[in-house]
Amino acid sequence: MHSLLDLTDRVALVTGASSGIGAATAETLAELGARVAIGYHRNAQGAESTRKRIADAGRTVVAIQADVRHGEEVKRLVDRTVSDLGPVDIINVVSIAGHTGGGPGAGPYASAKAALTAYTKSLAKELAPHGVRVNAVSPGVIDTPFHEVFSTPDMIRSFVATIPVGRVGTSQECANVIAFLASDAASYIVGETIEVNGGQLMR
Repeated sequence: MHSLLDLTDRVALVTGASSGIGAATAETLAELGARVAIGYHRNAQGAESTRKRIADAGRTVVAIQADVRHGEEVKRLVDRTVSDLGPVDIINVVSIAGHTGGGPGAGPYASAKAALTAYTKSLAKELAPHGVRVNAVSPGVIDTPFHEVFSTPDMIRSFVATIPVGRVGTSQECANVIAFLASDAASYIVGETIEVNGGQLMR
């Protein structure tokens, strides 16, 4: 029986795929059959490691450097992906900070993620009539290099105290939800933001 999670002939462009959630997502989508473009900014070594793991598994993958703060580089990234692999199927990654405002100093980050949540809904309304579904995944506290840099052990312990399941999440747990949304198993899910936070924020 055809698996609803089969992503054969789909194309994924995963930004930030040199580590953390992005790398796990790229590998998971490739394992399910998608052709994958790894977008990265500075971490060329991490991107190459991700690319090699996917390629060694016999999957189609390219790595493309770009700074997504600049519109012309985003266009180049997408154009190169389409040229090498085909038209892209896309999911947005937001954050629990878009709901809570994040920690001290996280205002710009939280604001950008809140805007992306709203933009997900706007795009979903515009594109659904054309057969394009737009959804988002909102990670909570996930064990990634981000927290290794920006969160102290005491901060992590304080976060965990607010999470009903009693632990931080993993990049793979986020990647699994992203893969689900990209698949036909989510064919009637449109404009939604799925929270992946162990119950820290329930909506």
